[in-house]
Amino acid sequence: MSTLLSDALMSVLYSNTQDYELNKQGKAQEELEYELDKKKRQHHKHGRRGGTIHR
Repeated sequence: MSTLLSDALMSVLYSNTQDYELNKQGKAQEELEYELDKKKRQHHKHGRRGGTIHR
């Protein structure tokens, strides 16, 4: 009985840890995509060189 309770508790704790890690990874991915999209918008709006002429 105690091993059953212990196993159940461990599975709940482990699943919570996995969910936390997945959420953390997902949030990091979203932030990265946002930053890349932000750079893309800036380059589109101002041009990559910011309007200066390079020869």
